[in-house]
Amino acid sequence: MSNPVNKQKFIELLQNDQQKSGCCRVNADSDADCLIVQTTLLQGRENNVALIGEDTDLLVLLLHHMDLAESKEVYFLSDRVNKVGKIWDIVRLKYI
Repeated sequence: MSNPVNKQKFIELLQNDQQKSGCCRVNADSDADCLIVQTTLLQGRENNVALIGEDTDLLVLLLHHMDLAESKEVYFLSDRVNKVGKIWDIVRLKYI
């Protein structure tokens, strides 16, 4: 992974495999948090969706940008809590 060319080829290989499996994939040039949340919420307009991550910034951004009128079920899954995991229902949190 220290070789930038090999790293990029590996990323492209993973992206192609994910795309064949029907996964949404997006590349970010810099800080990806906003792009990750925007993509999650865009997908959440038509499908139930879960964002899996360890960064609490993602949870805060999801809560901030979530539009209840335009979205289906959106979840944030964190695996930071004792490696057991925590599931946040974003729609439910917005009502609190």
